[in-house]
Amino acid sequence: MRNALGLRLNKYICSEYNHLINMSISNRTDTYLVKPKIDTHTNSKILIRYIPEFSFNWRQPRFSISKKQWKIKVEPLVSLIFGRKLLKSDEKFIYSNNHLFVLNSANYNKFSGIDYHEFGSRFNYGLNYSLAKNATAIHIFFGQGIREKNKYEPYSHEYIGKLKYFHEQLSIEYNFRKSHRLKTISDALNVNIDNKRYFFNGNITTLHNLFKYYYIDNYYQKQNRLRQLNINFGLYLNNNIHLSGESIIDASHNHKFKQILRSIKMTYEKDCVSITGKIFDDFTQDVANSVNKNHSISFSVGLQIINM
Repeated sequence: MRNALGLRLNKYICSEYNHLINMSISNRTDTYLVKPKIDTHTNSKILIRYIPEFSFNWRQPRFSISKKQWKIKVEPLVSLIFGRKLLKSDEKFIYSNNHLFVLNSANYNKFSGIDYHEFGSRFNYGLNYSLAKNATAIHIFFGQGIREKNKYEPYSHEYIGKLKYFHEQLSIEYNFRKSHRLKTISDALNVNIDNKRYFFNGNITTLHNLFKYYYIDNYYQKQNRLRQLNINFGLYLNNNIHLSGESIIDASHNHKFKQILRSIKMTYEKDCVSITGKIFDDFTQDVANSVNKNHSISFSVGLQIINM
């Protein structure tokens, strides 16, 4: 069992020349209750770690309009973070998680678990560039992250980027991380469609060169690439009822797909009440970590308070 508590104190500054500054002091506290194996007579123990940090963030958005009426935004940004170094005592926390990756383009870990943290001092900089006209928009970001080396991150800097395209009900987004030699570390492609009759979200995320850039456990020790496909789709049957399905697929092998998660859900919403029925299948299995296949059916009722 684990618990995480994060506290952050922020100070925002906006100058008359449109300089946007955010300074913050934060601390993350991780608490773990470690239980012994069944066949041992040792007592449970509590592990605690503290991760204090100070960060300074600066950006300056600039706006203009082209001759063809495109709205243009150019925004340089800089981030400087001071934090404690990775200690030998932190290694036991990195191994706390299950092997399963659940990946998406918005938030995916470089390591197999949420317990890993980027320790030490880091310096990041980049440039946002946006174009917008009517119902069409294009957003481009490119930057670089520089950090102290440690046992689990043998490289000191990397490049990151994002390209996003909007047009009415369609959005397409591509994210990537590359090494200092421009070798791909990870990339993700996300497609989203949403209109009055149906919605669709498809995401494919790939982690490259696992042995060099990621901490992996024994489950993935024979693979040097991990690819995952996430599909979420649904139909709006009427104004109050929609039917949706979701599937997460391991696509690491080119000619062999393996389903990880699958669910079908129907939701009824009206005024301040929502009722949802869900059928869920989890196909993951890891005997060593007591993770078994699971099939479940659930119902939930949501109430929203209306202010009079």
